[in-house]
Amino acid sequence: MENRTGDPAAIASILQLAQLTARPRVPAPRPVPPIDPDAAANLRRLRDAGVRIAAGSDAGNIGTLHGPGLHREFELMVQAGLTTMEVLVAATSGGAALVRNDQLGVIAAGKLADLLVLDADPLADIRNTTRIFRVVRGGAVLDPTAVLAAAR
Repeated sequence: MENRTGDPAAIASILQLAQLTARPRVPAPRPVPPIDPDAAANLRRLRDAGVRIAAGSDAGNIGTLHGPGLHREFELMVQAGLTTMEVLVAATSGGAALVRNDQLGVIAAGKLADLLVLDADPLADIRNTTRIFRVVRGGAVLDPTAVLAAAR
């Protein structure tokens, strides 16, 4: 999925490593660990106390790509015990409320509405947020395949 949704320049820089004649010793990729039990407990504790939750990732740090990092965050939030609906709210209106922008995070007349149209129900499985059929940005309907091809 990283090749499909990650920043093409970042991926290209990683792929350039294959062209080096003297290759640095790079360890094999590690399996993705499950959520830290303390982090999971803290997230549930915050939710149970009524604290507004917003989804985010560490994208921009080395090894954390935009797009896949956020989808991984969604999976970890569900592993921690949040419902898929709570995760979707955290990804939409939760973030908008925390940055105090009343034009974002809801679908309503007169509001900004950049949307993802998915091929599958994210309430059934949060991983379905990666199944992007179309993107609506600024009123234009975009095919994500075409957007990614144009970015290369």
